[in-house]
Amino acid sequence: MPQRAASENATGEAAGSEGSLGRIGTTQANRTSGDRCVREERTERHSDRTGQGNRASRRTKDAMAHILRLFIAAAVTAGTTITAGAAAAPCSSRPAIGFACRDGDLLRIRLADGVTILTHGGDPVPGSAEVGSFTDPVQPACVGDRARELHGLVIYVHASDTTNREATMRGTVADLVARANGMLRAEAATFGRTLDYRMACEGDGSLLVDAVTLATPLSATTFTTVVNDLRAAGYVDSLAKYWIFFDGRPPNAPGGTGTFQVNDRLEGSNTNNWGPSYGVTWGYTGAGGAKVMMHENGHNLGAVQNTAPNTSGAGHCNDGRDVMCYADGGPASRYDGTVCSVQRFDCNGDDYFHPAPAAGSYPAEHWNLGAPFNRAVQGCSFASGLLIAGDPVTSTATVPVPDACAGRWYAGMAFLPTPPVSTDPGMVTWHNTSGALPDVDVCWYASASPIRCDRVGKDASGTVPAGATQAIIELRAGVAATFVLSSV
Repeated sequence: MPQRAASENATGEAAGSEGSLGRIGTTQANRTSGDRCVREERTERHSDRTGQGNRASRRTKDAMAHILRLFIAAAVTAGTTITAGAAAAPCSSRPAIGFACRDGDLLRIRLADGVTILTHGGDPVPGSAEVGSFTDPVQPACVGDRARELHGLVIYVHASDTTNREATMRGTVADLVARANGMLRAEAATFGRTLDYRMACEGDGSLLVDAVTLATPLSATTFTTVVNDLRAAGYVDSLAKYWIFFDGRPPNAPGGTGTFQVNDRLEGSNTNNWGPSYGVTWGYTGAGGAKVMMHENGHNLGAVQNTAPNTSGAGHCNDGRDVMCYADGGPASRYDGTVCSVQRFDCNGDDYFHPAPAAGSYPAEHWNLGAPFNRAVQGCSFASGLLIAGDPVTSTATVPVPDACAGRWYAGMAFLPTPPVSTDPGMVTWHNTSGALPDVDVCWYASASPIRCDRVGKDASGTVPAGATQAIIELRAGVAATFVLSSV
């Protein structure tokens, strides 16, 4: 059963649910304003009556634009197909996706509970030449406390009218995740680093695989129905990235489909650093299924941002045999299959993953899945991604520092809980504070001997001192924070 969360990331999709729809009125208003300037230059000799008539006409146009915005927003909820001219994003029912509206080069979906999510749509099934590196499974890292740490959760799902094969498929699904983690581990090793996905596990350390019978029959299944059914079953945890294996092939199903956040800021408060996120693999197993699963989780973690040097402009990249690259038809798509001859997780390390980027490079200054701020991957410490609640009184937590972390980077970020605050950390809604605030002290010790204390604000990072065996973190009243020890 899922770890229920009463509320979700306050900086996530719900806050911007109108997206490009709201820009329709802005476009109309800008056009009206520009026309007004031209008209006023040409009609200075006109009578006051004419001026009053023009102003009335403008008010009518503004009112019509406002009505149009409301109509389109209502249609997203009601499921109506709209064609409102070139300025309006088309909204329609889409194969294997469900009802969605265009938001730039992405699709915005309003779910049954009113929350909206973004996706670029379906991803194709990879060819045999693209999956050669997904042959070495490696067990991912296990989180210690799912209620306090960002984690991946694997879910086996099937349609309401198909057979539940959980007992026979559990090992197969776990193998897909292990193969994806093997690829992550191999990519990090090229930079002299060790990284693993941080996953929910059973008590014996094996991968936890939840099983859910969805409420929708196979013939009616889409990405939207899968997410709706899972949310209705309680899978709404703001600390979870859901790795979903759908057992079956619904009509028009692609290889996989995943949610995505447009945010390239290199900071712990990046919206890609929260959940819930949903990535569906549509029935594919083996090396191909592992690549699909890693690809969809890559979207869930924030790859590929449209500011990346080799972006396709639609959530992917253009560099050869790359987990996140293919010719997707995006506005900047110029796919070149010769750039990397073997499968990579970020060919050339310049678009979305690099655990040790050069100063001034794109991944050193933008959201980067290999950066210490990414709480979804495990570096040198199993304390990575620890969520600490400091409400209602000052709170402390002690974090062990393994030898491998000495001289490496740590990162911390401070948050303020949004009232009302529950005593259960899994039931707290967090929002990022604006500006750096001195809310967290991190004091380093060699056994019982103090080394130094660092002040951590909204987002901060530094170097773990040599000889440190533990860090004691103290939070001010009413503040929460995460603390990450990274292999970077």
